[in-house]
Amino acid sequence: MYPYPEAVSPAARSHLDAQLAFFNEMSKTMTQSFQNLLDLNMRVSRSFLEESGITSQQMLAAKSPADAISIAVARVHPASQSLLAYHQEVSKAAADTQVELNRVSEKHVQETSRTASGLADEVKRATADQTERNVRQQQDMAKRAGDAFESFQGNMQSGQSGQSAQFEQSVRDAQAVRTPQPGQPGQQPERKGSIKPNS
Repeated sequence: MYPYPEAVSPAARSHLDAQLAFFNEMSKTMTQSFQNLLDLNMRVSRSFLEESGITSQQMLAAKSPADAISIAVARVHPASQSLLAYHQEVSKAAADTQVELNRVSEKHVQETSRTASGLADEVKRATADQTERNVRQQQDMAKRAGDAFESFQGNMQSGQSGQSAQFEQSVRDAQAVRTPQPGQPGQQPERKGSIKPNS
């Protein structure tokens, strides 16, 4: 499924669950609030259109301009009352929404805080464990590097004594080749690549 199969810790899962529950309830509250406001707007709009239609019919049916003006003036007070009622309902809906949001927050804040604290403790513990492992690994690497260096130094010292013994043996071999062999007085062995003198 995923390239990194690291499991989610129980503390992280409970914290995510608490946050999701909080956000779900907050979104439900906000959705309900918007729905209530939308219903209120629809009711007021419908009422306003109905009253405007009735007023328009009455004004068209008026016998004189003075009657039409008196009909329009008579509708001003009910329209202002409707607007005042709409404003009060919007204020009430906003206050109800605020109360509901506070209730949801109070309900979920303690749980979210508790799970966040548990998650922080787990992260702190995991970080301390990882730091301790890293320090141990670095100490092991330093010890191995020191052991390798000491081994190299020991090999160098034994190698130098072995090399000096090998060098002394090579010198003895070279001297043995230069010294005349019994039965061949004063004759030196031929060296490869050397030029023979003309006799």
